[in-house]
Amino acid sequence: MKNGQFLVTNVDHETLGQLTKWIIDGRPAKKEFTIVICSSGGSPTMVVNFASFAGTLGKEVKLTGVAFGECGSAALALLQCCHERIAVKHCGFFIHHVHSNFNTSPHKVSLQRLKEEIADVLRLEQEIVQMQCKRAGMSIAVWNRLAERGEMVEGRAMYPVDAHKLGLIDRIVDHYEIF
Repeated sequence: MKNGQFLVTNVDHETLGQLTKWIIDGRPAKKEFTIVICSSGGSPTMVVNFASFAGTLGKEVKLTGVAFGECGSAALALLQCCHERIAVKHCGFFIHHVHSNFNTSPHKVSLQRLKEEIADVLRLEQEIVQMQCKRAGMSIAVWNRLAERGEMVEGRAMYPVDAHKLGLIDRIVDHYEIF
């Protein structure tokens, strides 16, 4: 972190809260921040919250995202919040539909409650899809095809060349010295 790089291995409330604080604490002296991502994903809600935070940063602030290892699901959505999106060669990317674990007790279950929870998950997915599609310049239909592919075969990765063609990353590098 002191070198200007923040490692994200899980996209959750704690990690993105620390990332936000790290950026705020670095301002106004610091204008460039590197978010290093190696994660299979996490919370899409937290990515939407981070995207909103990123919308409050001054135009002079630059977020660079560097993905290595794996960058899937909510982690790939987080990468889309960055001004520049870099992938280290051989990084694996994947997209799937938003999943939810319904928090319903058998004592409080009702058809109406389940319908509301499903509607909430669909609204969250719509938000995250629109955000990613706008940044990548891809259609929602293409995103849905990628998500369906991701649902069919767990662990099937898309590699940097294809991610670049789809607009999900800006460039591919053989080496990015971090550690």
